[in-house]
Amino acid sequence: MYSSVNKFKIVIFKFIPIIIFITFYLIYSFVFFKEFPITTDEQARYEWGRDQLDYFKNSSYLQTFIKPDQEPDTNILYPTILNILNPNFYYEWFHLQNLLFSSIAFVSIYFLCYMYSKNPHLSIIGPVFLFLTPNFSGMIASNPIDIPFAVVFILNIFLVYYFKNRGFDFGKILILGFSFWPLISIRPVGAQIFLHYIILTLLFLPSKDKKIYLLLELKYLIFIGFVSFFLMAISWPYLGINFFKNYPSILLTNAKYDKWDNTILFEGVKIPGVESPWYYLFTYIGYTIPLFIFVLFVISLLKIKDKLKAFLLYVLSFNLLIYLLLDPLIYNGMRHFLFIVPLIVSISCFGFFDFINSTSFKKLKVLIFVGIFASILWTLYEMVNLFPNHYAYFNEISGGFRNNYLKYETEYWGGSYKMAAEYIRDNLAIGNEDLKVSSCFIGFGMQYYSKGTYEVVMKESNADVKVCDVVSEMGESNLGEVIHEIKLHGVTFVNIRKNK
Repeated sequence: MYSSVNKFKIVIFKFIPIIIFITFYLIYSFVFFKEFPITTDEQARYEWGRDQLDYFKNSSYLQTFIKPDQEPDTNILYPTILNILNPNFYYEWFHLQNLLFSSIAFVSIYFLCYMYSKNPHLSIIGPVFLFLTPNFSGMIASNPIDIPFAVVFILNIFLVYYFKNRGFDFGKILILGFSFWPLISIRPVGAQIFLHYIILTLLFLPSKDKKIYLLLELKYLIFIGFVSFFLMAISWPYLGINFFKNYPSILLTNAKYDKWDNTILFEGVKIPGVESPWYYLFTYIGYTIPLFIFVLFVISLLKIKDKLKAFLLYVLSFNLLIYLLLDPLIYNGMRHFLFIVPLIVSISCFGFFDFINSTSFKKLKVLIFVGIFASILWTLYEMVNLFPNHYAYFNEISGGFRNNYLKYETEYWGGSYKMAAEYIRDNLAIGNEDLKVSSCFIGFGMQYYSKGTYEVVMKESNADVKVCDVVSEMGESNLGEVIHEIKLHGVTFVNIRKNK
């Protein structure tokens, strides 16, 4: 008994950095979860989850909440689980749940760094750098679609590497089967994990008994696939109806998601989303990933002997190649490819380890360290000024948010409308019980934050006050008098106007 306690203490002390990080992260989550705004996709996702939960509870065969002809690729397991823990449908509680769930990504990237560096203390830069990547960490609270997928993606990348060469292990089959389940469910593109498992198997192919080894690993993969697909079928009613017919249709629909026909802001011009150029994703990667991450990523490419680094580079390259080949419709920046951000950050951390262990270019090292530190300060400055909408971050290469909010998709989530809603509630609605407000965006969020002090109306002609962001007002004329301006990082982003 004494020996077990002693070993436990040794493990705790060894991994004290990640324990401290998660402790601070939990404090951050509980202190700030009410500050994060409602975003545009939240209402539909949480309501679908509530409906599916009701379906499971009532065991009805009627699935009125599912629209297979319109959304066959949509899995709502995650928001269903959130509704179990939040029956009163408070958005703030959803945000807290999202924050807590996302801690898995920080733990996963820490242990990826540990497997590479073998240094439990230095590996803490993994979760720190991921937190300092605002286009990821800024979306954690209010993105119930892309962030959960990104979280389980990096978790599974860690797990398949951790369980490599384990031989027959019933625990491995169950753990990977259960971890593959949400990955292949939330987004069908998650099925790529089976290919990555095979590639990793080949990467660690032994010099003897290769055929036996490959057959055994294939057997394990079949067992893992059976567990994960079985769990997906029983938790996704649309698949449960007819798995072999509906799953291929889901894959085909997801391969080129072309139902979305809104306009996007790109290079200062509003264009149809279907007309986004091939370099759309690469532009957002280049402009929204912090510069210090890029510098370390390039340094990491100078030495690719380690198999873990080679594996992560392969997974990243695979997804970028798929993007180029399939040319899928993506919009709202790089939100559909947020799952590659932890990969980029992980590879950058490997570059940091390589850099500090290098004995070459000592004078150049000082300059690079100064540059990295300056970039981290810039990122922190931008994050603080944009908080809690720091998902709108643009890096120093692009000139920051203020240089890009009229050029690219920055505040497409509608989070800044929360400030407008609260201003109207606390100022304009006082003594004016019949006040009617129209909103260019996220009207349900405006209504939620009104707390019943004013009414959000659908028809603009019925409104006394109109709320609109400057991007939506681009090209508009004959606008009403500005009552109040909502500023984001010192620039006007949302106008509250008298309705003409």
